[in-house]
Amino acid sequence: MKSEVAAPVDESVHLRLAYEIIAEEGDLRRGVLLELVGRPRRYAELKPLLKGRRDHNLTVSLTRLQRDGLVDRRTDARQRPLVHTYELTPLGIQTVLAMQAIRPVHEAVEAYHKGRKSSAGT
Repeated sequence: MKSEVAAPVDESVHLRLAYEIIAEEGDLRRGVLLELVGRPRRYAELKPLLKGRRDHNLTVSLTRLQRDGLVDRRTDARQRPLVHTYELTPLGIQTVLAMQAIRPVHEAVEAYHKGRKSSAGT
């Protein structure tokens, strides 16, 4: 009988995802992840994050977060209409922690680059 060897797990995937989400200006995924810290939320509870944007933007963000393994969608079929809730996965929790750790560094680098651009223009 042939034994299967598990593929190696990339230990830095949460860091890559955290940087990708922080670096994207105005990314709705960042707000969704932060809103899910602590407890699952229903779609309607996440809608205030849209701030004038279309519902489609929230749907796309949630789909991307699910695809990346950061968020799970749970369905409660005992209720009518069906109730869908979204919650962080373990990878999602790691990514949020990494986002909080690298955000000050990212902001400092952005400020440095803005300062260099403004001094080069004068």
